[in-house]
Amino acid sequence: MAQTFNLLVITFNEFISGEPSNKIVYTAQKEKDVKKIVVGLASIAMVFGVSGCSTEQLEITDSWVRSSDMSVSGGMTGMFMEITNPTSSEITLVGGSSDAGMVEIHETVMGDDGMQMQEINGGIEIPAGSTVVLQPGGLHVMIMGLNDDVLAGDQVTVDLEFDGHPNVAVTATAKPSEAGDEEYHSDMDME
Repeated sequence: MAQTFNLLVITFNEFISGEPSNKIVYTAQKEKDVKKIVVGLASIAMVFGVSGCSTEQLEITDSWVRSSDMSVSGGMTGMFMEITNPTSSEITLVGGSSDAGMVEIHETVMGDDGMQMQEINGGIEIPAGSTVVLQPGGLHVMIMGLNDDVLAGDQVTVDLEFDGHPNVAVTATAKPSEAGDEEYHSDMDME
């Protein structure tokens, strides 16, 4: 270890001075400085090794928001899109936030009284190399307790929260689309 450190000191001194060194220059301060540089470089290498330097990002396409008789102030609406995961790891859509209202991740399921919407515990899994479609009557982002009416042509932004990937802000345009026969179920009182 001491020989390796001495070699680092020589190499570092040659780098700083620009001239070859035939002797080991050793002082307590230089040793501390070199140790700091070595630790810093090792830390940087470790961060890149762990994070993988990947630039792969989720691809979110065909996003839109429903404008209907329910998308009024105090009401609710759905946001729909396709989410493609080009990475080699599973990513999960777990929630979101928006200035438009409270955000939950929902699914539409068959209940005793017909189709019902409910929050998905654990979120929507997006397997590696796959695309998940969020659409009316299926998986979707629910925006409840709307702060304003959502009319056709309005822009709504939701900051989607993922497990396994950084948050992604999605801005979608509202378009007219009447809700199906599903009932809305949530812990939030919509009256």
